[in-house]
Amino acid sequence: MSLCGVCHIFTTPYNPKSNGVCERFNASMCDVLSATCNTKRNDWDKQLSKITFAYNSSRHVTTKLTPFELIYGRLCKLPFDLPQRTTTVTEPHLYVKQLNEYLQMAKQIARSNIKISQEKSKQRYDANRMNETYIIGDFVYLKRLGLNYKLASQYNGPYQIIQQLNESIYRLQNPNELNEIFNVHTSRLRRCY
Repeated sequence: MSLCGVCHIFTTPYNPKSNGVCERFNASMCDVLSATCNTKRNDWDKQLSKITFAYNSSRHVTTKLTPFELIYGRLCKLPFDLPQRTTTVTEPHLYVKQLNEYLQMAKQIARSNIKISQEKSKQRYDANRMNETYIIGDFVYLKRLGLNYKLASQYNGPYQIIQQLNESIYRLQNPNELNEIFNVHTSRLRRCY
């Protein structure tokens, strides 16, 4: 993966906010699938190739380019496009050079557009954000998930913060079980006084 410039990101469980790009894509895909499937919802697998083609050949709001264009360096040929005169490439090395130059330029434009979009999103998000910050050594309670018992405690703990992985992810350790170490999003933590 590193040869292709892919960075594998590990996220915390039960917290879709920590992987927003993937979750946003999944939500879009589910919306389109639910709109195109039959009433029994049993033909979704037959729709995937059409939906993926439409997604990859559509200009994205954030990048202002199509995913196909970012991978192949040209616009996707759609079924209704008129057949064009075929051109022969007399010098393959020249074609590869031009393609690489175009791809570098397209990726730079996409990065710039993504950065602008991310800054706008951050400004909107930060307008209402109030994350509490913790320091290493603090004791916190951890919100329990999946429980609906009215009288059950909503939190486990206390746990000790042993590392801050980024501004919203902390590594916790159970002081009674030193081998019990895990990563948690700050939205599930409550300060232990």
